[in-house]
Amino acid sequence: MLDDTTRHARLQAVRQRTVFFVGGPAKSGTTWLQHLIDAHPAAACRGEGHLSRALLPMMKSALDQYTQRVQSYNRGLFKETAGFPTLDADDLGFLVATTAGLLLGRIIEEDPTIQAVGEKTPVNIREYPLLQWCFPKSRLVCIVRDPRDCFVSNWHQTRRVNPQWLQQQYGGSMARFGADYGARWAGWIAEGLKMKSLCPEQVCMVRYEDLHTQPVQTLQPVFALLGLDARASTVEACVERASFQRLSGGRSRGKADDGSFFRKGVVGDWRTELPSEAAAAVVTPARAVMAQLGYSVDT
Repeated sequence: MLDDTTRHARLQAVRQRTVFFVGGPAKSGTTWLQHLIDAHPAAACRGEGHLSRALLPMMKSALDQYTQRVQSYNRGLFKETAGFPTLDADDLGFLVATTAGLLLGRIIEEDPTIQAVGEKTPVNIREYPLLQWCFPKSRLVCIVRDPRDCFVSNWHQTRRVNPQWLQQQYGGSMARFGADYGARWAGWIAEGLKMKSLCPEQVCMVRYEDLHTQPVQTLQPVFALLGLDARASTVEACVERASFQRLSGGRSRGKADDGSFFRKGVVGDWRTELPSEAAAAVVTPARAVMAQLGYSVDT
């Protein structure tokens, strides 16, 4: 017989801690931010769990379909009887939250001393309402980056891991891919800004560029949001443990390796990497949001 004692303890451990999610447009620095937070001695943020992108919506869809099927039988074949009970929205929320909680609880089992446990998937920035539905008190940490730099990094990664898709979708055109990326970037950032306005005490947004120029001052509000020690000495140690040199296996920032996930780690790379046509293609659909965040729209 299945012993649920361990699983109940795992869920209780999650409820006693701050749950948070990291998100941002593709190649905006979400992985770096994840490692910076994970470097804190009282926090844990592992790789991409795809909770909001896959697990939660797939579970919700399956349970919705089940409920609809039972309701159909109740209304039709068994309309003369009371029928079988169905799940309501709160039941669905409990089930998907329990599943996500069991996964996060495994992270806590590795280190019971942590005070905040989180997950990073870029799409979290636009799926926070679903995550908040499961974890009402959770925190969302979003990272934003000049979309032209995001696109350059995304372009190199896509050429490395899926060149066939790039050719099929865009004919290998940097400008065509850039236009789509710029539109997605703007939409995702708009969702993040919306959640920031609706839940100012639960959502924090940081700029990739600020993490470069003033990492300690930029990270302190993030750690404070998560209820963690945000003293300068603690944050400085996290910045050192999650430096580009360590993450890349020894390369200094700016030394490119197109075969690595941590390719270059610089600000303003688009100025030398993007042809003017491609830069304009990225900016056109993102112009309004870029201006709102203080990014120059000159190409």
